[in-house]
Amino acid sequence: QAKVLRVLQQGTVTRIGSPRSIEVDVRILSATNKAIEVEIAERRFRRDLYYRLNVVPIHVPTLRERRADIGDLVAHFVDQLRGRSGIVAKPFTAEAIQRMQARTWPGNVRELRNAVERLLILAEGKAVTATDVERLLPHAGEASLPEGEKLTVKLGNIREESERPLVLKALRDNDWNISEAARILGMPRSNLYKKIEKLGLTRDSR
Repeated sequence: QAKVLRVLQQGTVTRIGSPRSIEVDVRILSATNKAIEVEIAERRFRRDLYYRLNVVPIHVPTLRERRADIGDLVAHFVDQLRGRSGIVAKPFTAEAIQRMQARTWPGNVRELRNAVERLLILAEGKAVTATDVERLLPHAGEASLPEGEKLTVKLGNIREESERPLVLKALRDNDWNISEAARILGMPRSNLYKKIEKLGLTRDSR
């Protein structure tokens, strides 16, 4: 990271084995699926490098943040998968799309595509129905809490798909104080750091 920072600050690079520096004029695009605040707090990522890179931040919303797009994405994947390995294209009923929109999709668009492929292969009727969605896809629920209500529940055996809003609520209620949020959730702080990273949570998460 120090070498990348030096390039950004000085605009020069040095080839391996060469004593000469070479001026470069480049534009850097960077992306991460990690909770960058956590990485900085744990000193795995340099704060000064983050500020150097974070000139024009772009938030790419998760699939759960744009559920209205799921119908169009399903239609796109059906067309894309048509004829592959003998897959027969089938329409999805409105109720099936609604059931899919109700899911959390932690794997985002890639998970959705795999789900569409599975439904096209395994659904027995001429159309994919809401019953097919419930039967062929793992159940994924959403947990929600009223605004202003403090979180007191512990995670226990709650499914991963339902953990996200609970963890996010605990973090927001405590201004992203990891220790306090971990205490409320009844888990070690180190486990909460891993959970934040796995769920892709940041202060801007919804």
